[in-house]
Amino acid sequence: MIVDDEPAIRRLLIRWLAHEGWAATAVSSYADAAAAFSPGAFDLILCDVDLGEQPDGVALALNFRNCDPSLCVALMSGDPRNEDRAREAGLELFTKPFDTPAIRRLLDWAETARP
Repeated sequence: MIVDDEPAIRRLLIRWLAHEGWAATAVSSYADAAAAFSPGAFDLILCDVDLGEQPDGVALALNFRNCDPSLCVALMSGDPRNEDRAREAGLELFTKPFDTPAIRRLLDWAETARP
């Protein structure tokens, strides 16, 4: 699942993931993500830290990981100040703008991290 309030980012990630053989569900808000989520339904959650609402992406990521401890959950952000927040939460952070190697690292990480 991709959670980002920017439509262009959602479209970009869906295309890249499809190119890599992954199917993705993309939503724009915490509420939409919560409605789509159920334990075991996703292999990976990639969530923007700054969703333009509260609770933010860090809270969403921690909530989903608590519901499904084996779920791969990663954050993304274009704001370098969010690196410390991600690290403190014990979450991977991928920096925007993305490049193909960064997406490949994300998918490799997800493939090896989930049992």
